[in-house]
Amino acid sequence: MEEISSVGANDTRRRFLKHQAYVGFITGLIVGVVGFSLVPYLFPARNKEYEGKIVRSLNTAQQSYYWKNKKFSNSFKELGVTPQSEAYTYLTISTDKAAFQYAVSRPNNYQRSYVGGVFVLSKPIKASDGIVETETIVCQSLSRGYIQEIVHPIDSNTCGVGTERIDF
Repeated sequence: MEEISSVGANDTRRRFLKHQAYVGFITGLIVGVVGFSLVPYLFPARNKEYEGKIVRSLNTAQQSYYWKNKKFSNSFKELGVTPQSEAYTYLTISTDKAAFQYAVSRPNNYQRSYVGGVFVLSKPIKASDGIVETETIVCQSLSRGYIQEIVHPIDSNTCGVGTERIDF
C-alpha cells in the first residue's frame, strides 16, 4: 500500500510542476508582450534625437535654400532632401518670413511629433564667418501618438501651443 500511494504522490507532483511551468511560460509571454509595447514610452530619447535631428537637418536645408535664393521653399525636392519614415509623415510649409518643417507621428505610432522653424531676422547679424540672416528652433509635441495638427513655433525662441523646445 505504501508503494501505491508513493507512486500517486509522484504523479500528482509531476502534474503540478508541469502546470507551474506552463503558467510561468504564459506569464512570461504576457509580460514580454506588454513590455515590448511599452518600449516607445520607456525609451523616448532615441526618437527625440533621431526625428529631432531630421527636423533640424530640414531647417538647415531651408536656411541654405534661403541664403541662395532669398526665399524659402515649399518642396523637399527643391531642398534636395527626401525624408522618409514608416512612423512619420513629413511636410514643409513656407511664408516670406518663415519656413516650417513637420515630422508628424502617424496613426498607431506612440511617439511625439516634431516641428522646426526657420525665421528671417529683421536685421541680419554680422558673425565671424559671415552674415547671419536666419534663426532656427525645433519643438516636440507634449503628447505622444497620432495628432492631426501640431502648432508651429511663434519665433526662433518660442514654441507653439502644445509643444516644447528641444535642444541637442
